[in-house]
Amino acid sequence: MMGNMVTFTCRKCGHEQNILWGAGLFSYNDEEFADDIKDPEMSREIRLILQQDGAVVESIMESGYYCPLCYIWHDFLYFSIVTEHLVHTPIYQCEKCHNTLQLVPFENYADYPWKCQKCSSCNDVITSVSRWF
Repeated sequence: MMGNMVTFTCRKCGHEQNILWGAGLFSYNDEEFADDIKDPEMSREIRLILQQDGAVVESIMESGYYCPLCYIWHDFLYFSIVTEHLVHTPIYQCEKCHNTLQLVPFENYADYPWKCQKCSSCNDVITSVSRWF
């Protein structure tokens, strides 16, 4: 399975940012993917959820996330875990303003502005799309 990568390149300073969507050829073990979560609290919560009877991991993949306040992009691991009464999905916070990040489907990435994290230029950007494995 392949994934998509969008490269945002600032026209003013040349800074590049790659955002990944999909799983590529990377295979996540349902029992151990919590190890790949950077936030220790979220990792602990995932482990607790997976211990529940009937917990099923439906999807695990890289996804683009966007801050609607400061226009900063990130890619984080998206997952959904189904338990008896709930579907658990991650909630990530912007590292700059601490606002909740919005999950952006790959098909819609062009609908959202991009702000250069190096020079703060907004929407003066070249984007390119490629595949990643």
